[in-house]
Amino acid sequence: MLCCYWRERTGPYVSYMTSCSLSRQSSNNDRLIPSLEWRPVLSSNSFQTKRQQQSNKHDLSKFYQAALNYLEKWYDFTDNNYQKKVASLALKSKFTFSHLCDAVEVLQLRGKLDMDELYDEYCVTLPRQQDVVERRAPVVEKWSTLLQGTNTPNLTAVASFLLSIPITNASVERVFSLMTAAWTDQRNRCSVELIKSEIQVKINFEYSCKEFYTYALKEKALLEAARSSKKYKVKKSI
Repeated sequence: MLCCYWRERTGPYVSYMTSCSLSRQSSNNDRLIPSLEWRPVLSSNSFQTKRQQQSNKHDLSKFYQAALNYLEKWYDFTDNNYQKKVASLALKSKFTFSHLCDAVEVLQLRGKLDMDELYDEYCVTLPRQQDVVERRAPVVEKWSTLLQGTNTPNLTAVASFLLSIPITNASVERVFSLMTAAWTDQRNRCSVELIKSEIQVKINFEYSCKEFYTYALKEKALLEAARSSKKYKVKKSI
């Protein structure tokens, strides 16, 4: 419920923020999450009467408490929760190799990685951790900075796997919506490869129409493929 207000929706970040939300509430019942930006609503400088301000504060506090009760009821805050084991990799503070091993274990990656090499790669990035942690940047950008210019295939694999885990089904639902819009009754002879390519472009490209047009003009292979019939399913006549 609260993740919609947060800047990021990666697994480590949400796990970190969820834990912080409960710790803040337990330490001070009247303290609200600053990132929710409720202060202007409750400010005495607004055009509200004192009774309206008190009513708003009461309603928002009830909402906040209901959200925390929901988290406490349905979210697993025990040490066995996999998200808690990867929260340290949100790069809000320096992480140890033990934290990294916990994440590898819970993500079931141990058999796919060389743990000795992973330790060497961790040591390579260790001197850079403090500078990265102090940056006010998204988790993905922090990891990119931490691994930039290093030969760390095992650590890169852990970060890539970790950051690719969706915390909601919103991204999956969006793919289905895009597929429905692309694969209409009027385009029912399009190949699976074509629809897949169109969806990948829509999701991953940040070009404007003009930028993509300029790019496409330079790609002769792309233009030839677009003109050909390879993008359609052709039923062979017997």
